[in-house]
Amino acid sequence: MVGRLSGVLGIGLPGLLLHDDNPFSKFCKWWLGTCHGGQGFYGTLQCPPGYKLVGNTCVGDKELAVNPDSPVIPYGSHVLNDHVLTKSDLALTLTEGDQPDASDSVALQSDRGSVDQIVQPGLTDSNGNAQASVSTRDQSGSSTITSATADIKTKTPGIINWLPAKYENTFEVTCYGVAQESTDIRGPMVIIPGISGTHHKYFFWDTQFQGTGLLLDGNYIQRNWHKKGYYEVHPCPETSSGTCATKGITIAVDTSIIPMWSTVSIDPVGDRIAEDGGGWIHGYHIDVFFGRTASDYKACLNFGKSFGHTATFISYGN
Repeated sequence: MVGRLSGVLGIGLPGLLLHDDNPFSKFCKWWLGTCHGGQGFYGTLQCPPGYKLVGNTCVGDKELAVNPDSPVIPYGSHVLNDHVLTKSDLALTLTEGDQPDASDSVALQSDRGSVDQIVQPGLTDSNGNAQASVSTRDQSGSSTITSATADIKTKTPGIINWLPAKYENTFEVTCYGVAQESTDIRGPMVIIPGISGTHHKYFFWDTQFQGTGLLLDGNYIQRNWHKKGYYEVHPCPETSSGTCATKGITIAVDTSIIPMWSTVSIDPVGDRIAEDGGGWIHGYHIDVFFGRTASDYKACLNFGKSFGHTATFISYGN
């Protein structure tokens, strides 16, 4: 107990700070049975900064500090209604006066209401610390997390900017390009259903694997999804979203993990836009479009595939 006794106590010592080991505190306890102050011949107890007088007792103000971690996209989470799930862990510190408030509880609230889902903390430890978390599928703007408990003030609110958010899962990264009839001259000549003339067999195989082939006449061919087993001419390497695949921009993704049109940063590839997809892309797998030329195709063959890449969700697209 800490307090300040003003007025007259015995011989008159105004404004005397009372600690438990103070002689006058011991006198109070001997004479009055308590040193919790109050009004009387021995004066009025005035609480120090950070405390308030409740009855005859100085009670410290309870204050909460919220320290949020950078948002992440949790392990194994999936896209719902074209939105990813983001989560921020919250480190909480609760004090009473200038001391840790142990074995106490506090409820949290977000200024955005039910848009944010809060996992409430348990009791504070001996240092006044506790853990909580908040998650959302609405990454527009920011969230401010504060105390929802009436007698606990928020000293430091937790302000969360939801994007960018790093995926906790790592990704397999592969690449694709455009098969080149001008350089892929292996194998016998075969007919490609839907395409005039004959073409080298291995060029046809590579076209099936890459998704696009470049004919000697400069036309691009891709599978005809409306006629099984047939191919058709396209003006460019067309993606599943209808755009022309572009070097340095296009990636193919599983849209249950990365929404179509969203921008992600892939280490060490850089920022790319999810414009393509396909049945060969499953889960935490990103296929990077390396370009349309023969040298791009060769670079892709040399790249192969690799694992353990980190990816960060930057923004949604159209």
